Amino acid sequence: MPLLRLPVNKNWEFKQQTTLNNHTAKDFLPVAQFPTVAHIDLLQHGLIKDPYIDTNELDSLWVNDADFTYKTTLPSINNNPETTKIYLIFDGLDTIVTVFLNGEKILESTNMHISHRIDITSHIKSSSSTDHVLELKFKNAPEYAKSQMKRIGYRGDPKKISFGGPERLFVRKAQYHWGWDWGPALNTSGPWKDIWLETFEENKGRIEEFVVRQQVAEDLKSAVLYVSGTIDGGAENVVIQLTNPDQSKLLEKTVAVQNGVFKSDVKIENPELWFPFTYGGQPLYTVRAVIPDQHEEVRKIGFRRLRLLQHPLKAQEGTSFLFEINNIRTFLGGSCWIPADYLLPRITRKTYYDWVLLAKSGNQASK
Repeated sequence: MPLLRLPVNKNWEFKQQTTLNNHTAKDFLPVAQFPTVAHIDLLQHGLIKDPYIDTNELDSLWVNDADFTYKTTLPSINNNPETTKIYLIFDGLDTIVTVFLNGEKILESTNMHISHRIDITSHIKSSSSTDHVLELKFKNAPEYAKSQMKRIGYRGDPKKISFGGPERLFVRKAQYHWGWDWGPALNTSGPWKDIWLETFEENKGRIEEFVVRQQVAEDLKSAVLYVSGTIDGGAENVVIQLTNPDQSKLLEKTVAVQNGVFKSDVKIENPELWFPFTYGGQPLYTVRAVIPDQHEEVRKIGFRRLRLLQHPLKAQEGTSFLFEINNIRTFLGGSCWIPADYLLPRITRKTYYDWVLLAKSGNQASK
């Protein structure tokens, strides 16, 4: 059985666990979408007004201090031999959350910016039920942040914290959720990125980590590709494939797995070089690590020689700061990115594409 990944994105429900605002959403309600956060779901059910309009932000501030629970039932798993490994993968949880599977705690997280991969094999195989309930219990971030500030201590000047209070510095969460000069205070919580159920045969293994690096020679006539990774399970070899920008095959080699690790260096003559926008083209090579008939990981990479140049300044303190790419000193131009929407799960891939394209059309993508 090859590696299988199923999205856990159906039949989600949510409810408020606190009594704020007369216990709004005190019973489980269907979510508006998935991934999601509480503000999106409360808006869908008419339980708050659009915080972007008029002074509605003030009327919905209570949401920032509320706790919410999300739950669903996992997709059914077929063809489940004894050698099958089963994982739950959380791409992102916002932010203070305890995760339960069939009532048993499997994860605690206090960081919005990281993913989690949890082995649930024993939980599934020891359960007599075919319905496996996944429950995410989110505590509000402001309360947690204040408790951490009290525990650790804050030595700075609170008056110098422009938005929110100094407690926001004590939690790994988007800081603008406490408010910013360009947006409201919407301290979101919920499963803001995708969740997956993954199964694979342990004796065949899966690629757990896959890292691709490159180094271009000073004369730009050759490059070395550095490939490495780790294996979860019993795979003995990994096939490394490299494809040209025009999709033609450049090379393929088999690399042995030793103690769960594989690595290989590949020299490439006369690579097509990647340049920043306005300096040249952006050809991308495709690198694959493959366990045949089981699993593959894919990376895109552009070959370029990059150096940070810092030289003493004439008659001034400090040093220069500029990047040299493919032996050309480049001008850096750009702007600060702010979120296209405070409610991050509403941002589509097309929205990101369109906004980045706007930056490029303004010649702001030269780094």
